[in-house]
Amino acid sequence: MMKMREGEDCLYSNKIRNRVLYLAVPSQIYNDFFHLRFIEEGVKEYQLFLAIYDIEKKSILQWIK
Repeated sequence: MMKMREGEDCLYSNKIRNRVLYLAVPSQIYNDFFHLRFIEEGVKEYQLFLAIYDIEKKSILQWIK
């Protein structure tokens, strides 16, 4: 396996830091599970971003930051 050069590693790290990662959650799971208090607290504590989607329509219903 090739090792990245120091400059390449730095560029790669900067690209990752400039992106926002969303946790994709089916709407049914979100409605049933993500309104529980301990889940809400965990989402808030870990500053999770959520993308709520409809499985059948294959579309994003809501982006939550």
